[in-house]
Amino acid sequence: MAFNLIMVTYALNTVGFPALLNEMLRKAHYTFRPECAVYACGYGVGLVDYVATLHLEARMVVGSEAYDFEARGTSLEMAIQEVAREAMTRLCMSIGSFGRSPSPTSR
Repeated sequence: MAFNLIMVTYALNTVGFPALLNEMLRKAHYTFRPECAVYACGYGVGLVDYVATLHLEARMVVGSEAYDFEARGTSLEMAIQEVAREAMTRLCMSIGSFGRSPSPTSR
């Protein structure tokens, strides 16, 4: 069965991972807000599978790359939360710490 686009959003007023992702991107000097698209596919009465995709443009820095993320969920909100969490995890691995101060015991 084919997935149908049901919503495209910036998830500006969404609490949880999308809000944390927007704050993380602001601190990492991204100039573009991530746009999230949600697709749905029905399998029967009450059985719907949601897939959220998120495209993140490259930063205005030499060597920066664009990212595409995809996550599944059993509800629209769950799919959006999961794709934002996946993006945060990937960005933490690729960019490093976001404004974390070093611990006083590290040298």
